[in-house]
Amino acid sequence: MNAGTLSRALQPLQPAWRTYISSLERSPRLTKSCTSVVAALAGDALAQYISNSDKERWDYDWARTARLAVFNAFMGTLGHEYYLRLDGKVMPHASTSPRAIATKLIIDQFMFAPTCTLLFYYYKVLTEGRPSEYVPEIQAKFADTMVAGWKLWIPAHVINFAFVPNRQRILYANVISIAGTYILSRAQAGDFSSSKAQKGGEARPHRGSTEVVWDGVVMKQD
Repeated sequence: MNAGTLSRALQPLQPAWRTYISSLERSPRLTKSCTSVVAALAGDALAQYISNSDKERWDYDWARTARLAVFNAFMGTLGHEYYLRLDGKVMPHASTSPRAIATKLIIDQFMFAPTCTLLFYYYKVLTEGRPSEYVPEIQAKFADTMVAGWKLWIPAHVINFAFVPNRQRILYANVISIAGTYILSRAQAGDFSSSKAQKGGEARPHRGSTEVVWDGVVMKQD
């Protein structure tokens, strides 16, 4: 596909992109919060449909999606402030240098992401009406959550910090979140496993928690 063909293919999206950029300039926090909510809705819908694809009947968990949407709305606003300060404090004179990118990655993945993960699980158990289970929840899921997140977000944020403009980083992370949720849900269902096929060629049934991606980490949902 040459540049002209690609340009014509993307032409229908240009009005939407201009509207997004205009909204971003007028109300950056609200716009990023809204795109984060859309990412939560789309990502969790993908995760639920894929993780239940082996069942004849199942009920969509609207409460879970709503919880994720509310949390992502907060994360969109927090992410706006966070990226502004990160870019403003970490080598602003050479923001895309290898040293700056590495420093931002360390801060993001080993300070910011763990903090947000702890915050998410507290929010999760609180909104599910079981705050006394926060410590067991963290003990059971925190380490696996962080490791899964690093596999996705370290390479994703190398691209983010090297090439994506500051004001569009939340949108980039939202897109990665949706794609990451789809890939992780498929992987957890065994779709990418060499041992997926069982006797008679049947797929292995999916059990266990569902992983849902959002900016910075990978969340494990029951």
